[in-house]
Amino acid sequence: MIKQILSKLFGFRWSLYVLRNKKELGFVMHSQNVGDLVGYIGSWFEKKGEPHNNYSLALNFNKTNEVIHLSQHHFKEDGFPTNELWNKLNSIDKKWKGKPHLQMNEFFFINVATGEKVDSTIVKELIYL
Repeated sequence: MIKQILSKLFGFRWSLYVLRNKKELGFVMHSQNVGDLVGYIGSWFEKKGEPHNNYSLALNFNKTNEVIHLSQHHFKEDGFPTNELWNKLNSIDKKWKGKPHLQMNEFFFINVATGEKVDSTIVKELIYL
């Protein structure tokens, strides 16, 4: 409860964007800890590769709006992030490791157009059609 109040007051540190045509924001997932977001979608790249149908994934550091457009080369064959990605994240946000983690029920996307929560499996199916 306290974490949610603080996040609403001060905003989330990181967001995972689902983009269409590299610029149209469709869905977003937020976390204070970027490791949650990277760990969550690593299996997507491991099992499915690059998103399809002009979809892409990007991480945004909300404090400075620095964006990392994610691709297959950011992940190893086992879905774990590469050292290159970890180094980039650490150069952007040196304090992310100490931030609170998401709980299992907090791994969902928000539909930007409607503001509704969307189960992440639905978003995954959409971008990998």
